Formats: sequence, C-alpha cells, structure tokens
Amino acid sequence: MSLRLNCKMELLPTTNLSLEDRLSLLKSYLKDFPLSPWSQNYFFSFLSDSSRSSLGFCIKENDVLIGFILGRLLSKDSSVFCLSALWIDSDLRGKGLGGELVKNLIFAISSRKKIKKIILHFRDANDLKDFYSRLGFSGHTLCGIYSNGDLKHYMELNV
Repeated sequence: MSLRLNCKMELLPTTNLSLEDRLSLLKSYLKDFPLSPWSQNYFFSFLSDSSRSSLGFCIKENDVLIGFILGRLLSKDSSVFCLSALWIDSDLRGKGLGGELVKNLIFAISSRKKIKKIILHFRDANDLKDFYSRLGFSGHTLCGIYSNGDLKHYMELNV
C-alpha cells in the first residue's frame, strides 16, 4: 500500500524497502543524527522485527527517499508502542512531512486494538516538544541524560 502525498511524493511501508533503500535511509539517518548511532544489523533487524510489531513508513519523492518514521512495541508492555526514529531530509524540514509521517503512524497504530499508548523520547538538542505537542502528544517530562549530557525528554499519546 502506498499513499500519494502529492504528484511527486508517496508514502510507503518500510517493509517494502529494497536493500539499497534500507542502506540509503541508514546512511542519511546516521549523517543527520550522529549522537544516536544505529548499526546496520540493528537497523535491519528493527525493520523486520515481527515479534514486537515494528512499523514504519518512508516518503519518496521522484524515487528518492526523503524521510522515514519507525517504531515498535515495548518488549515489557505490548500495549505501548515506542516511536523510535523520525528523519526528514534536512533540506525539506519545516514543510509538514514529519507531521504527515507521525499522523500516518498514529492512524495505523489506532487500528490495532491492543495498543493503548504511543511513547517517544528525544534529545534536548532536537527541541521537539512543540512539534509533538501539535500532533497531540502530552505528558512532557525529563526522564534521563544521554551519554553526551543531553537531557532525555519523554512524551506520550493515548490512542
């Protein structure tokens, strides 16, 4: 299933990605988020983790990947889905694409009756509280410190 966002963009499930597309997404993510490194094995296993119902979408524009969102169920509580990664090409940020990815993920999760809540974490440096608040997330708290000293923020959305 793909959803056309406009005449040049489409939304695709991450399960449909080719090896080349998976490598491209990982490379772009690591370039923009060096403080949150994912190994290739971890990233690939995350995309195909059926035991924890991993779910993700990506956006392509003219066959070029320009964004993705990815998450999965918590291992200790299958009623909670953790939004783990959101990436939009740095040249295209601020155009609503990240919000569209989050909305599509929320819609897909809301059809799964056992999932009651979506949670997420972000770094101080990313300053995403207002972004996620506009999308309905609340309960903002500080919940830890990353190894580089950035504060770890938490938000949630009941579905």
